[in-house]
Amino acid sequence: MLPGPLSRKIHHARAVLHARASDRFDRRHGTDTVAEARIGDLTVASGDAGEGRMYVGSPPAVLEHCMPALVADPATTTFIDMGSGKGRALMLAAVHGFPRAIGVEFAEELHAIALRNRDAFDRITGLGERIEPCLGDAGAFAFPPEPLMLFFNNPFRAPVLRRVLDGLQRSLDEHPRPAVLLYQSMKDAPPESGTDENLAMLDEAPFLTPVPIRIASPAGRFMLAPFALRAHVAAAE
Repeated sequence: MLPGPLSRKIHHARAVLHARASDRFDRRHGTDTVAEARIGDLTVASGDAGEGRMYVGSPPAVLEHCMPALVADPATTTFIDMGSGKGRALMLAAVHGFPRAIGVEFAEELHAIALRNRDAFDRITGLGERIEPCLGDAGAFAFPPEPLMLFFNNPFRAPVLRRVLDGLQRSLDEHPRPAVLLYQSMKDAPPESGTDENLAMLDEAPFLTPVPIRIASPAGRFMLAPFALRAHVAAAE
């Protein structure tokens, strides 16, 4: 174990790198994905605001390293961000080669920002048509019948995740196809956050199998060290 002062310096340096990458993404694309937003300041017309968490954009490094580690052929896979906020993950998925990147967000203000971000992103990259922000309740989302990658940036508590998983299982039973789930949270998430309950629910889902996330790059492993990243697959029958 590293000495306390050295560990704190490393943690600070890594946080600075993540913040710079997020700022650089917005400057490059003319988007607004950095500023955080609390649930109490947002309008939620569909879904239970009490089960949601504040918006914090996922650091670009998480998906930049995990998407290629988990999906060999993004061109045949639809990316879905459950609790998509301002749409940063959708834009990263479009750049990575996913032909469809669907975001499900229940806060009206965040959805409106995601739409503006898609337009700004399209003016720079021409990839806006791949991005589909949807306003609604993640627990009621109807999954498209294609191979899927689902991403969760610790967006909501267990009651909503249970409905998402039930809906996914029904969809996979009706249309068997591959699906991979990536769940991101912080290693130091407090017990009262409910994160452990969500991770246990994923591990115990009978139709999902945990799989390792193999990050080959030492730089990638360094950048992802603060995160608890879990991946699960549902194999097509």
